[in-house]
Amino acid sequence: MLKGEVFGQGPIVAAGVSTFDGKGHFVADQTVNLNSNVFPWPLTGTWTVNRDCTGIADVVGAGLHSFVIIDGGKQMDLMDNNSAEVLTIHFTTIGSRTNDHHVD
Repeated sequence: MLKGEVFGQGPIVAAGVSTFDGKGHFVADQTVNLNSNVFPWPLTGTWTVNRDCTGIADVVGAGLHSFVIIDGGKQMDLMDNNSAEVLTIHFTTIGSRTNDHHVD
C-alpha cells in the first residue's frame, strides 16, 4: 500500500501487486489515486539488498527508493528519495514459493 503526497499535485494512494524476481528486477501492477484521479500505473525497476536487510530500489521514471526488509522477509517498508514527493510503501507477501502452482 502506497501513501503520500506529490507536491503541487496532491495526495496519492495506490494498491497492487509487486513481483521481485530474486535477481535484482521487479515489476509492479498497481492502481493509483492521485488527487482523485484514478489510473493504472505499472512500474518496473531494479533493486539491491545489503546484508543488514536495507536496500535501494531504482524505479524506472520515478528514481531511487530506500527500503528495509522486515519480519523475516515477509514484509518490506519503502520510502521515496525524491524531493518532489513524500511517499511510503508497505509490502506484505501474499504467498510463498512452496505454495506457488506453476508449470516450469
